Amino acid sequence: MAAFHSLALKGLGGAEVITPSLAFGTGTRWYAGTDANSRTDLSRPLIDSIKAALHAGFRHIDAAEIYGTEQEVGVALTEFRAETGVKRSELFVTTKVIDFISDIPAALAASLSRLGPAVEGYVDLYLIHNPFWRPKPPTLGEAWLAMEAQVKAGKARAIGVSNFRTSDFEELYAELGGRLTIPPAINQIEFHPRWQSNKLRRYQSEKGILTASYGGLGPLVKPDTFPGSAEVSAVAARIAEEKSKATGAVVTPAQVYQAWLLKLGALVVTTTSKAERLPEFLRSAKVAEALTDDDVKAISEAAPAASQKYRFFASQKFDDVE
Repeated sequence: MAAFHSLALKGLGGAEVITPSLAFGTGTRWYAGTDANSRTDLSRPLIDSIKAALHAGFRHIDAAEIYGTEQEVGVALTEFRAETGVKRSELFVTTKVIDFISDIPAALAASLSRLGPAVEGYVDLYLIHNPFWRPKPPTLGEAWLAMEAQVKAGKARAIGVSNFRTSDFEELYAELGGRLTIPPAINQIEFHPRWQSNKLRRYQSEKGILTASYGGLGPLVKPDTFPGSAEVSAVAARIAEEKSKATGAVVTPAQVYQAWLLKLGALVVTTTSKAERLPEFLRSAKVAEALTDDDVKAISEAAPAASQKYRFFASQKFDDVE
């Protein structure tokens, strides 16, 4: 794949696991909760939206047990593969565990059952959704060893975390020491120009941990929520106009936001219920190729420094702590 279209995760024995750098998410807009995992009245609009994303060119689908959308992901993948003949190896499926963190083998088995035959008995990436179940058992180290076992059993190709802070990684490494054999491949975090997590991302880079972004369009779609969003979006709009004139193709502020993330090395999880936006999002990788270092710097510094630490999700768990 071309630059900005894919990233390499580390799996068993350091083997590379290639993931598309743009993923279609089934949380946020589609969130139904864990209770929905046992329902029989599946959401046809969600199934059709996932299929539309796949037909548009998305090959990475992001799910989680707590979203309550794994069944719809499975149906969409089954129908799409039947319609197109796309092989399992051409798809990338991520899911996450948290509510049943105390029994990770059973949790993943349940997720695989809900995802159905289209995933052929494995996920490409399995994440611990957050570290906030503690102080209840298991410990971080115990949970991680159970995650490693899923890779060794062939149930997951790569493993990682979500919403981890530097202190959580330090706790994990301190507990396991040399017993850690498969390091976390990625940390999926809220990441956008209003919450840049520079300290955390530097730490992850030193440890070989990639960053995935959720909520990347937050300042654009919620401009009145926090001060600083309007400044960022104004810069994104200016850059979009400049790139449109330079390339002769329409470039949107949303593409600039996502290109900024891609340029900074992030995997971008995005979603929409509007089919017409799917090609727009997929073209963000092309926009990233045209984004200059000055463009990246302008977006990064658009909001006043005091306005660069605002989260749209789970802010009470983070404050200014990275």
